Amino acid sequence: MSEDSQRSGVTEQSFHDWDAVLNIFAALSTCALLLDRSGIIRAANRTFLDTVGLSSDEIENQPAEILEPYLAGLKEQLAELRGDDSRTFHARLTDKNGKALFVEFTLVQIERQGSSLVVCIGRNLQKLTGCQEAALRRTEQQLMAANRLKRKFIANINHAIRTPMNAIIGYAEILAESGLNEQQQRFVSTIRKNGTALVSIINDVMELSKLETGNVKVLKSAANLHAVIEQAADMFADQLRAKKLEFLCAVEPGLPEMYVMDADHCRQVLINLISNAVKFTEKGKVCLTVTGTEAGPDCWELSFQVADTGIGMSIGEQQGLIELFEQQDVQVSIDDGTRLGLTLCARLARMMGGSIRLESILGQGTAFTFIMPVQAADKAGSRPEDGFAGQSCGLLAAREKGTNPVMLVVDDMPEMSHLVKIYFTNSPIKVLEAAGPDECLALALSEQPDLILMDLNLAGADGRDLAQQLKEDQRTAQIPIVAMTGFMLDKDSLTPLFDDLLAKPFHLQELQRVVDRYIQIDQNSAVETVHPWHSPSLLVPNLSPIRAVWDSGLQAAYAQAQMSGNLEDAFALGRSMEDCGRKTGTTELTAMGKDMKRFALDIDIRGVEQVLTALRSVAEEK
Repeated sequence: MSEDSQRSGVTEQSFHDWDAVLNIFAALSTCALLLDRSGIIRAANRTFLDTVGLSSDEIENQPAEILEPYLAGLKEQLAELRGDDSRTFHARLTDKNGKALFVEFTLVQIERQGSSLVVCIGRNLQKLTGCQEAALRRTEQQLMAANRLKRKFIANINHAIRTPMNAIIGYAEILAESGLNEQQQRFVSTIRKNGTALVSIINDVMELSKLETGNVKVLKSAANLHAVIEQAADMFADQLRAKKLEFLCAVEPGLPEMYVMDADHCRQVLINLISNAVKFTEKGKVCLTVTGTEAGPDCWELSFQVADTGIGMSIGEQQGLIELFEQQDVQVSIDDGTRLGLTLCARLARMMGGSIRLESILGQGTAFTFIMPVQAADKAGSRPEDGFAGQSCGLLAAREKGTNPVMLVVDDMPEMSHLVKIYFTNSPIKVLEAAGPDECLALALSEQPDLILMDLNLAGADGRDLAQQLKEDQRTAQIPIVAMTGFMLDKDSLTPLFDDLLAKPFHLQELQRVVDRYIQIDQNSAVETVHPWHSPSLLVPNLSPIRAVWDSGLQAAYAQAQMSGNLEDAFALGRSMEDCGRKTGTTELTAMGKDMKRFALDIDIRGVEQVLTALRSVAEEK
């Protein structure tokens, strides 16, 4: 028999053996799971699925954390499994009716075609003695109590750091615009840079903590791919400019624009990867390349590659990172924040059914590729993610109060409320300050502010209770309230008491955007209120070069945006302007297109209307 035929026979036999194993696995009368070493569920037998009331589609190719409500502690046990060892543990399995079953699980690692898999088999312990059951309950209670304390400690530390950091970063941003000399500008720049780096590390620690406790969920909705990319890339404009780095972004032509995906976590992975690239690149460029492969009807595999021309990595450093990516636990050293951020990327990618790949050459650069399975969404029938939630430029729920709008800032940390007041010093907006509930209620009744910014963690009071009082009083119920907090919360958890959320620490640009949503200032009185970074290219637009290249495609996009008043159409117009500007070498059109896209993404209604107004004379001539 030839060597090839022998090899073929062995391979064929191995497939038959594996099929037999899977048949036995599926037929087991006890609960059984099959996972890979990174903690992704590859299969569950019928007994397990029937017991917990789930389908295979709901859990296959999902991280072990998804089973936390049914089988607590599986992720931790997987992290403790080493090599060829087996591991046995007792756990409470919650069935589909909410009944608790005491089960003994055994984990065994097996090798198949060079890959490691973990078989998890459970045995129902229906005949526990009273002592055994009591011991198991005590262990569970101790574990739950420890986890509660851990979560509370991390949340409190997070809030305690983020709140003062807001004052540090905010005052540094104001100083940066106050006419400092060159040396003072360097000092302020250092404060801002390191403050932002510290906040980034805090964010990563919090996200990893949430992953560890199973509190991070995959939330999919229709999202615009270009919007997700723009929002991630725009965060680094200042850093790229300061380091004189070129940033290139290329999306494969022909890819669908809309996908059903977890846009927030996808954006978070991209932000961390781009941040890492910018950090380790002193000259050259950073490139974001997006490609896609159609895996089936409406099913795509998107690849986001972030490549740089930085310092690169040695083989040893690459191997260390690859091992870090494959770990199930999150016990990594913070170092300078880099390993922490990359670990978070790998965990989030796995959670979304994707992966992170690494290529690097020492001294030449590094490329991280984030691969994620998604479904194409029907653009016509989908509501786009984030800022494109069908909001109309002319119908945003903002209150117009002519030339004398009033804003109330409620914060027991005077540095914070004073920061807001200083920022709006040259604005028509009158800023009032309140340190506690009584002062807030009195000012809300007497001044009837157009907007209230409220810290949730007031001394001796809860901002939620104060917001409840304001909403229940007919005299103040109509006033929009924006929550300010250092705790990791989302907008949905704050409705209906709050209309919006400012997560501390926030940049002053973010503060401006939120205020613009609820207070529309009479533009005739607002000439002196334009901040240096707000639409610089629109202050004195040069329209002559734009008129020369304005074509029917731009005319149609402008007409659509003007007629619909929809932010998605405004974004599409901005992208068309930017593309045309680049093709024709018209820098004015490119800059204005970038402004339009940014305004649409930030739900900056005033900015969108500025662009449309500036372009009106061009469009009317055509």
